[in-house]
Amino acid sequence: EIECLRRAARAAEGGLLRMADAVRAGVSVGDLSAAWKAGALESARVGGFTLSGHWDFLSVGPDLSDMRAVVSEGALIKADVGTLVDGYSSDGARTFSFGKASPLALRIFDALEQAFEAGLERLRPGNTFASVHHAMMTAMRSAGFDEYARGHFGHSVGAGVGIEEWPFFSAESTEIIRPNMVVALEAPFYAQGLGALMIEDQFLITQRGAEPMNTLPRGLLDLSR
Repeated sequence: EIECLRRAARAAEGGLLRMADAVRAGVSVGDLSAAWKAGALESARVGGFTLSGHWDFLSVGPDLSDMRAVVSEGALIKADVGTLVDGYSSDGARTFSFGKASPLALRIFDALEQAFEAGLERLRPGNTFASVHHAMMTAMRSAGFDEYARGHFGHSVGAGVGIEEWPFFSAESTEIIRPNMVVALEAPFYAQGLGALMIEDQFLITQRGAEPMNTLPRGLLDLSR
């Protein structure tokens, strides 16, 4: 099971690399989705395995619901993606910009990075899922986002029905983090009129902490360069 999830994460990242390479002014959400899928399938082929499914939630620009949006100067590009290997689904996300992101977007992303690191510090055996949520929420509030609210900051990853699998990193979860769990830790921010920003990685819980299954940098990368 763990190897299936490793492969799924690897294929999804291969898709992100292909998608990032396809970003140009005027390229549509649909074009980016197609590039991601092609890259994921190729990554699996090169790796010697096949995909049993794939999914992606992409957004481009300030209108979160515009599925006909095209890349333009300063646009945020959020890619929340996953592939399935023998029914086991990965889950990860990266955010890009095309040109320099706005000061507000940069401030938000900096807060998300701080929250992600705070949650990652708690992502070790013996801690509760709720303690991860508390650490990440505290970090966001400390960064000045007093009204930020989030029901959960990630979830278990496996072969459950749907993308997000229980248990969740939610405020009320008493579930204990245990070795050999595979989880997705996420720090998202959605703002109509600005765009979507998100960091999400997949981790294997070990006796020492959390081992990442992702390799791509988590920073906000400018794809116009």
